[in-house]
Amino acid sequence: FGVGAGDNDGGSERGRLPVRRFSSLPGSFPPYPKSGPLSHSVTSVAGHVFSIDFAAEYNSWDTVDPTELYLAPVVKIPTKGSVVHHLKTAGRGADVLVLWMDCDREGENINFEVMDVLLPLMSAEGGDPGARVFRALFSAITPADVLKAYRTLGRPDRRQAESVDARAELDLRVGASFSRFQSRFFQGRYAGLDGGVLSY
Repeated sequence: FGVGAGDNDGGSERGRLPVRRFSSLPGSFPPYPKSGPLSHSVTSVAGHVFSIDFAAEYNSWDTVDPTELYLAPVVKIPTKGSVVHHLKTAGRGADVLVLWMDCDREGENINFEVMDVLLPLMSAEGGDPGARVFRALFSAITPADVLKAYRTLGRPDRRQAESVDARAELDLRVGASFSRFQSRFFQGRYAGLDGGVLSY
């Protein structure tokens, strides 16, 4: 089962992410020496599968001190639309997962978001599902580059993915705490700011 990056044209919001199916010849998929042709299913995601936010009890601006947000727990929540449902439906029971996201840190982070959804649903045959996850590395999408990436699959890099998680969490904590602090601080001090939100 292959998952790549798709165009963010709103299709994911309407649940119309396509799934393409094809078969490969024996021996053309080196990491999985299965006899006979392999059945492939390929789909895409448009951007991140999850976003992060504070736990619900920290959402109140009136009862939560902004400084508490630096230690408040954060949770991952599915992005809008039916992407998680689509991935579960399309990828359930897969023997192998091949990730085709953009070859940068953001793409690597999305790879692991897809893995979070699909690893528990992969086929039990073949042992540890994590050992059957591969990452395609490419710098262009010409037929030759795609075929080369397909034949020389690597592994997803958790360190790159975690660096994006760290940046997102820092942005959330700093942005939310300063926005709440300055919005409350300036209320009543300047005309026109009462009731408004000053985003950091």
